[in-house]
Order: sequence, then C-alpha cells, then structure tokens
Amino acid sequence: MEKSLEELYGTRDFTEIVNRFERFLGRYKEIFNPRSSTGKVIGLCNRSVDIWRTVRYLTHTMSSSEIHQMRMSIIDTFGEEEMNQVIYLAFLETLDKFDPKRKVPLEKYIYNYYPYVLTAEIVKLAGPKQLLNDAKLSSYNSDEEYDEDSDDDDDYALRGLLASSELDYRWVDGITCDEPFRCLTSLERKLLLMIYVERRTHEDIAKDMRYHFSSIKRKKNEILEKLAQRIEELDEEIY
Repeated sequence: MEKSLEELYGTRDFTEIVNRFERFLGRYKEIFNPRSSTGKVIGLCNRSVDIWRTVRYLTHTMSSSEIHQMRMSIIDTFGEEEMNQVIYLAFLETLDKFDPKRKVPLEKYIYNYYPYVLTAEIVKLAGPKQLLNDAKLSSYNSDEEYDEDSDDDDDYALRGLLASSELDYRWVDGITCDEPFRCLTSLERKLLLMIYVERRTHEDIAKDMRYHFSSIKRKKNEILEKLAQRIEELDEEIY
C-alpha cells in the first residue's frame, strides 16, 4: 500500500515526495523554459491557480508583454539549469516550513504555499525592485498576525517571506565573520548549509535537486574557490 504524503513527511522521505510532485514542478519549469512561448505560460496561468499566483507576484499587471519581459529577465539572470535548481530548492524549503501540528493536509499546503516560497527565492537572487510590484511589499507590518481566513492571506504570506529572507540566509552569523559570504547567492549559501551544517551527502542533495552528484561536488568546489578569492581580496584591503 502506498504511503500517504504525511507518512512520507514523518519519515523525512523528501525524495519520494519530490517524485510525486514532479509533474507539479514541471509546470514551473515551463514558465522559465526559454523554449516555451509566453502564450503557453499564460495558458498555464489560466488553468492553474498556483501558477497564476506565481506570475502575478513577478509582474505588475500580468499583461502578456510584461510576462514576456519578466520571463526573459529571469532566464537571462539564472539560465535554465540554475533556475531548475531554484525550483527544486524552493520545494524543499516549502517542505521544511510545513508544520504538521496545524492539521493542514500536506498536498493542500504545497499547492497554496509553494508559489510564495519560489517567488521569495527568485527575489533573493534577482532583487525585488526588478521583479515585484513594490506596493505589495511596502505595506508589510511584521507585528501583524497571519490570518488564514483573510482574503489577503496570499499577499501576507509572500511579504512575510521576503521580510524574513535576510534572517533565513545569514546562517553563518555567530560561526565566523560573514563578510566573505556576502559574495554568495542564497542558492550557494543553501548548498553550503546542506553540506556543512545539515551534513547531507552530495548524492542525497543531488537526488532531491535532480542533479548528478558530480554536479553538486563541482558546484561546491566553485563556491569554495569563490570564497577563497573573496578572502584574499579582503586580506589585501585590510593589509
């Protein structure tokens, strides 16, 4: 008998959960696939509320020209390969934020919450001023309480994620001087966190992010070289 999503989550079998949502994630890949037409993306928006929410937060008016411009900007910034990594990373982040005590079915939670986590990941890497309607962010109040029944719950969820993004990704604070780490993207920081803090193997990370394990090892070495170069630069600046 097939295990439920909740049972898989209880055993932290994220790999199997990702497998079951492969088709779901494939629709997001289509948004940022340079070979997909903007018309196809608009069609996905019309058929899927979660896709519509994602595109809505990455544009001002959701006009076809703006959707096209947004897609080209993101594709040029990340490239297809790295964007696919961001899509899987955001899915793992979504699972990490799930709270079984709230008694919300995991499938419903993923469909409702994933668009906001993915948008936050993109914004951390590309910058909110380039992609988002600033008016949606300016009214955020960190003292408010999140109301699940509010009509504005999707706006609030996204603003909350963006407001906390700096805290989420300054994970080296208290461990060592974090100045060299400022040169890393949030994706690169997350990869180091998985390897050195969560102690996950290259194979395990690659499986969740749909990459060959050698690609993870190569990316880790690139990040370490990037850090070493930045440390040398800082050393020259100081001395």
